[in-house]
Amino acid sequence: HRPHCFRPGDDHDAIAVTGHRDGFGACYSAQLQALALARHTCKHYVFIPFQRVSHNQDAQVMNRFCGLASDAEVTNRTRVKTYHNNVDGRQYSGRWMTPSVRAELLSLYRSTPKPDDCPYDVAIHIRRGDVIDTANMEARWIDDWVYAALISDWLYHCPDASIAIYSEGGEGGGGTIS
Repeated sequence: HRPHCFRPGDDHDAIAVTGHRDGFGACYSAQLQALALARHTCKHYVFIPFQRVSHNQDAQVMNRFCGLASDAEVTNRTRVKTYHNNVDGRQYSGRWMTPSVRAELLSLYRSTPKPDDCPYDVAIHIRRGDVIDTANMEARWIDDWVYAALISDWLYHCPDASIAIYSEGGEGGGGTIS
């Protein structure tokens, strides 16, 4: 699953991202974007391990969990262009997520041990605890009606699907999405 093409650059031969200080999802997403951009531009990918992950998550556990690794061709002499936080100024952009990149990412993800399979057909993480009363609330908040519409649409097409909602707090401690 390594790049089928490689073109040396004028100033770099590989792409990396570092410096993200948010939760695992945002940190991981930035890494996925860096790998996708590397494949899109025919460069190598360099994985810079997470140093700190917010929300009391263990960075070393997350490094093992994600399965990401630098391309085998990368050495200490490789010229690396390192982005800070995100490769294109946004947290997530699907523009470089080609089928081959998605297959490579899935293979890397599956290369390390994971928790037991989710017993549900659909699992949804609804952000609440880390976005209420923060400066990022407006950019990160998704209204309940959006989730309700998505769930309704899913159930319309798959009426027997089992759906779980995960959010901050204990089981049964949240509100109702109707």
